[in-house]
Amino acid sequence: MSDGPGYVDDLLLDLSHYDLATFDAPCLYAKGVRRVILGTYSRNATIQMIVGCRAAGIQVVGLYGLPYFGNNDYYVNRDIDAAIAIAKQYGIGTVWVDAEIDAWQIGVDVPPSNPSQRTAQLQGQLDKVTNAGLRAGIYTAKWWWSSGIGNGFEFAKYPLWHAIYTGNGSPVPNPGFGGWTSAEIHQYTSTRELCGRGRDANYLFTEVDAESIEEDDMAAIEELEKRIAELERRTGGTDERARNADLLLYADGLNDALTEHLEEADAEGDFATGLKRGDTVVLK
Repeated sequence: MSDGPGYVDDLLLDLSHYDLATFDAPCLYAKGVRRVILGTYSRNATIQMIVGCRAAGIQVVGLYGLPYFGNNDYYVNRDIDAAIAIAKQYGIGTVWVDAEIDAWQIGVDVPPSNPSQRTAQLQGQLDKVTNAGLRAGIYTAKWWWSSGIGNGFEFAKYPLWHAIYTGNGSPVPNPGFGGWTSAEIHQYTSTRELCGRGRDANYLFTEVDAESIEEDDMAAIEELEKRIAELERRTGGTDERARNADLLLYADGLNDALTEHLEEADAEGDFATGLKRGDTVVLK
């Protein structure tokens, strides 16, 4: 992370479930990452990364989800519904609605959408976020917006997070479309090599207090930090299990606060390691 002319941070990462396999919050912190925005396609992955980031001292400043535009309400709503639920549970103040794709483009059997339908569905998702008491923003790119939504300025009242990959990675605070005269975030690459994977990296132009952590969450985080320290001590700090979020949530006894959070968020699901609630993990 570094302060530079016109921006607060040039190493704000956005992470998705694709990043989970190489997710190592202490490594990211050591590389200078202090803020992240997390995708909500996989609720389990999002929750694991929230817990891991907070334990490492990385602030989760927002969540994002994609409404897959078209004639299928499930795909229009699923990501944003998950984002709202997780944001309220974990005290995260901002949800970004990622406008860039139709449902048919991910294999859903529906016809392509159109600007009028996308406009209505995007507004519906933004209203849903706002009505939940959260701050709503829009992620998009000029190349998609111009044809996907059109030239109207009705969304310019929302904070903008825009993607444009400049050759030299220089910041672009003025997006030049949709009526926006300034952006809050500029995603400038998807290939910033950090801790085993090319990551999406962003400039943050405005300092936003977008995360609030409740007292019970802080108690859970403090307890998790103790577990991490103990696991690292017992494994010599080199065993990958010490940084595996699945094991951290299940191994050596889990405090009641985190158990409650996970059960509310995922009453049925299994985690990536194949562990299930009730399994016993023995560290040797």
